[in-house]
Amino acid sequence: MGWRTAALISPGFKKRKVPRELLLDPPPRKRRWWIWVPFVALCLTGLLFAIDAAAYEERFGESGAGRLYFKGDGAALHLKTKVAIKVTGLIVRTELTQAFTNQTDEWQEAVYVFPLPDTAAVNFMQMQIGERVITARVEEREQAKEIYEQAKAAGKQAALTEQERPNLFTQSVANIAPGETIEVTLRYLDVAPYRDGSFSMRVPMTITPRYIPGSNLEEPLVPDANRITPPVTAATRDSHRAEISAILMLGFDVSAITSDYHQVVPQRQGFGYDVELSGGDVSMDRDFVLRWKPVAGAKPTSTFYKEAVDGSEYGLLMVLPPAMNRAKRVPRDMIFVIDTSGSMKGTSIRQAKNALQRALEVNLGPRDRFNIIEFDNDYSMLFGESQPVSEMSRRLAGRFVQRLKANGGTEMERPLRAALTGSSDPQLLKHIIFITDGAVGNEDALFRLIHDHLGDARLFTVGIGSAPNSFFMKKAAEFGGGTFTFIGDAQEVSVRIETLFEKLERPRAHDIQVDWNGSAPEEVYPAQLPALYDSEPVIVVARGDYFASGARVSARLGDEPWEAEMPVIEADSGSGIGALWARRKIEELEDSLIRGAASNQVRDAIVQVALTHQLVSRFTSLVAVETYVSRMPDDPLSSSRVPNKLAKGQVIQMPQTATYADLAFLAGLIALLAGVACHIAGRRV
Repeated sequence: MGWRTAALISPGFKKRKVPRELLLDPPPRKRRWWIWVPFVALCLTGLLFAIDAAAYEERFGESGAGRLYFKGDGAALHLKTKVAIKVTGLIVRTELTQAFTNQTDEWQEAVYVFPLPDTAAVNFMQMQIGERVITARVEEREQAKEIYEQAKAAGKQAALTEQERPNLFTQSVANIAPGETIEVTLRYLDVAPYRDGSFSMRVPMTITPRYIPGSNLEEPLVPDANRITPPVTAATRDSHRAEISAILMLGFDVSAITSDYHQVVPQRQGFGYDVELSGGDVSMDRDFVLRWKPVAGAKPTSTFYKEAVDGSEYGLLMVLPPAMNRAKRVPRDMIFVIDTSGSMKGTSIRQAKNALQRALEVNLGPRDRFNIIEFDNDYSMLFGESQPVSEMSRRLAGRFVQRLKANGGTEMERPLRAALTGSSDPQLLKHIIFITDGAVGNEDALFRLIHDHLGDARLFTVGIGSAPNSFFMKKAAEFGGGTFTFIGDAQEVSVRIETLFEKLERPRAHDIQVDWNGSAPEEVYPAQLPALYDSEPVIVVARGDYFASGARVSARLGDEPWEAEMPVIEADSGSGIGALWARRKIEELEDSLIRGAASNQVRDAIVQVALTHQLVSRFTSLVAVETYVSRMPDDPLSSSRVPNKLAKGQVIQMPQTATYADLAFLAGLIALLAGVACHIAGRRV
């Protein structure tokens, strides 16, 4: 008889601990199998999330699609940059030297993702180790990568320059010895555009981290996400500093040489000018912009340069129609699209809101209609559809703008589609003003969207911040038939916005034609010359057998005809016009992909042009390899990602919707803990 039975028949029975095996009648144990069901199900869910996250990390690399910010200070490798600029006429030649110093006790590989101008023609790279200098050569991208990896594995010092986007490159340097410095020098060519009364050139210094939309592992929206999302550091130690100098050989006198965001000291030297930074080196936390303004009466109109290379002649033509008087104002439907994503946090969102407020207050007419679209992870609209300009609609718009805050991801596709395809009065001219830093990685998908759905609208981009994605801003405006404006400082907002809307008030120069005076160039780019807004020139490059006597340009300014004769100017041998022509042809080929050209044919054409003219492209790279072995193959080699400096005015913040792997791990952990909790609760029941 067990103790339970004894307790029932004898109230005085005293309970004692009895070994389980001595119990004669233990109660039957119920098998509560159901308490295991939620436990097992939730644990399996957590495991699946973890596997999915691991697969995502493997697909996108260690940076992932959202691991944009560097937790340390990049102490493994010290970076210092020197920029030497020479401007001759319209052509800008820039030499960029990056010095990587290994500050550890281990052999290091440096991997640095850095920006360049989106129109740069990169045609030279050399690696210097002490007194040794190794000059790179251009190879197809896969072959260049294989050469570099073999050299790295063999212990040879090597350097590899690859293009990720037209304005984004990766520099890899293998086998840097402890305490050693290796310098990599790049050279590139560009054109100094004339705009709004002055020439200018820009040297990008850092990168605004790019948001990567989508998380489909089988068909990711941005397959190279890990290559365009470098780490960013806010460290203030003695690294990421740049020395900048410039020589201007312009052929005309200037009234002012200034920099938008840095203090410079220009000095007259013979027929040119030397420009230095006033305080020595500067932090690489914002773009360097240099401007020079011709003296009164020396304003350029149109210019034609030519250069002979290997039996062919290459021409560079700048077309700048004269200023046009303000035309009768046409009523417009103004759609303002403003980026409120996390990358805009800090100074950028304040600049964007000020720009939008200024446009609402000053640049809307009584017969206009307007609407505002703001976006981050999602988007919202001020009105369901565009509304007439009135005191009430302005007041509602002002309140809407004041409440805007920067947070979340940069999901551009849906708000841009809404702006392009939304209903609009056909009697009104539809203008879309897109205010953003352009910090996205899916540029091609957005260009295709603009190309497919623009219709009769015009898209104008306003770039915000210290380091905007200039490639996206310029190309989006180009596909949108509009123009772009950069606002890098709060004090520029009023002037830049008013200048933009001043252009919209003037008629465009259209039906632009170039007569080469009997010459027949074989290839001219751009093939279709766009309509030009006031003070907006177009650069035309051409290749032919011989350019005899210059060119004649004709156009219509509103309803009035205009033409100009341009005598040819012989450029110095090696001026780079041939390389600039090749770079523009590659750009035209890449644009054809957006319009539906066959990718294989475009790739082959780009490779042929890039190899012929020794240019870096998305399919060709520069590689340099030292002859001697420096590191024994058995010695360990660490690979360190060199961070970019956090752009001035930005705030470090992990984008909330870009961290798919992190969210998957978190969801898996929550599911696992929920399963354990269900199991414990079930046992208690």
